[in-house]
Amino acid sequence: APTLIPWVSAQRAEKRYKNSGLHSHLTDERETKLNEINFDWNADEDRRQQREASWRENFEKLKAYKNHNGTLRVPVKKDQTDDEKSFSHWVRDQRRYFIASEKGLKTPMTEARRD
Repeated sequence: APTLIPWVSAQRAEKRYKNSGLHSHLTDERETKLNEINFDWNADEDRRQQREASWRENFEKLKAYKNHNGTLRVPVKKDQTDDEKSFSHWVRDQRRYFIASEKGLKTPMTEARRD
């Protein structure tokens, strides 16, 4: 029996083929059934939006951290809560992305985020 993740990916691919006018195994009946259960056809866009919202939230936390502590150096400590650890790792990652992008490597660091 097929596992769910590859099957879901296949349904999304078939929908893209169908929308592009290519041969697709996604019949109108199957599409209707998936729509009836609110099947998410655009998971990539949803993930992109969630990552962007998370980035903005962490950026706001970083601004508040700087206002409160006078620095952007967010330490990583052993006794941090999960949220604190996640935030300090996010800050560390932003530095890594910035340095890598300066070297011409592809990273999540966009021009807008750099400015």
